[in-house]
Amino acid sequence: MSVTRPRLTTGGRVALTVVVSVALGVIMLSVLAYAGVSRRLTTQRDETLVAEVEAYAQAVSSSSGLYADGLASATRSFLAARSPAGGSTLIIVRLADGRLLSNSDVRLEDVPADQDILTATEPSMGFIDIEYEGEVYRSAHSSIQADDGTVLGVFQAAIPTSPIHETVAGLALTLALSGTLIVIISAVSSAMVARASLRPLRTAARTAEAVTHSTLGERIADEGATDEVGTMVRAVNSMLDRVEDAFATQKRFISDASHEMRTPLAAIRGHLEIANDPRIDPEDRKTSLTVVDEELSRMGRLVDDLLTLARLEGNAPRREQSLDLSFTAWEAAERARALAPGLVTYERAESVWVKGDPDHLLQAILNLAVNAVRHTGENGAVSLACESLGPDARVIVQDTGPGIAPEDLPHVFERFYRARSERAKEGGGTGLGLAITERLVRAHGGRISVENVPDGGARFIVTLPTITPPEDVPG
Repeated sequence: MSVTRPRLTTGGRVALTVVVSVALGVIMLSVLAYAGVSRRLTTQRDETLVAEVEAYAQAVSSSSGLYADGLASATRSFLAARSPAGGSTLIIVRLADGRLLSNSDVRLEDVPADQDILTATEPSMGFIDIEYEGEVYRSAHSSIQADDGTVLGVFQAAIPTSPIHETVAGLALTLALSGTLIVIISAVSSAMVARASLRPLRTAARTAEAVTHSTLGERIADEGATDEVGTMVRAVNSMLDRVEDAFATQKRFISDASHEMRTPLAAIRGHLEIANDPRIDPEDRKTSLTVVDEELSRMGRLVDDLLTLARLEGNAPRREQSLDLSFTAWEAAERARALAPGLVTYERAESVWVKGDPDHLLQAILNLAVNAVRHTGENGAVSLACESLGPDARVIVQDTGPGIAPEDLPHVFERFYRARSERAKEGGGTGLGLAITERLVRAHGGRISVENVPDGGARFIVTLPTITPPEDVPG
């Protein structure tokens, strides 16, 4: 028999979230306050001990020149002004002749660890914690030296640590009690506020349901509120805007794809009718079949490009490896040169290493090179270059063609977009080549840009992040 656990309402979850947040905040502030006060008290204690060391050094040095004859008298005068009553600092001075002077009956000098410090014959100074009869003392010690460096004794100042522990323990208790009270108050108040604040959300939810079942053009009424409800309303309306744009984009895509497929199909159907006409001249029949073959090839390219775009947008896994981008650019130039001998040149550079899929990067650069060849006349030139520019690698494809119209520049990487000059050509591209190139480059963490060359022509620049050359590559 299963037991159904009660589920918190939205208001309950909001209230619980607020309470948990307040509790975490109280705990964090309490820990910071405890640590800060404890650190400050500890620092003040150590500063007090250092001040005692400095005060003693000043007192004995101004009395008799730090020699054994006047050191004991100067020390007694110093100790007379420092009674340990009321938790004052404990002072111990051991002279080199073995005499021990102190302002307290607490015999820290009996602790073995302290004996080693007080009887040291080499100059030393520092802090040490000493436990004596259940109490821990924090002490600072410093050697007393004559002008010639002789150790005349050791000065030690000590303070019990229990007052600090009692202070921070009281602080911890106060923080715990006050923090608990704050959490209880926040729990009650957040539950009341959550109930009141969620009422408008229910109204907005009902309106959102109506929008869901109606057209995407409708929106939730925004009254301009600056609270969470107003933020939610604007977020939902913004989401609906994006959904509407996505549907519109999809609709445009389907329309464009249908149009691109309809044109070659219409041409194929018309020329097949001509070829099947028994009255047609054999030469005309041959021409029609040639047109059919060309249109089928165009449809094949269109399908291939659509599949490539689908794989790129579906984040299909890529075969990444370290590769020399300058070699990939050279390979693209060689393939483009086969299409237009004498038209394509490549400026070979030193090795420029990137991380990527060699086939995809070759396809991206080759798309640009073929596009440049298609827009350059027989007497023109297409140049490819690869260079390293700081942390980036760049492949530059430039032609001497007519360039790109200013109104077409912002759209050259959009799918199915073809410039006006392209639309006028028969058998032009599918309008997907540059869109595929842009997505291939972006998938490798790079970027692509295009600009017109002042002397004529267009320049495409592919920028990719470089990597350290592999160790097994010859230098």
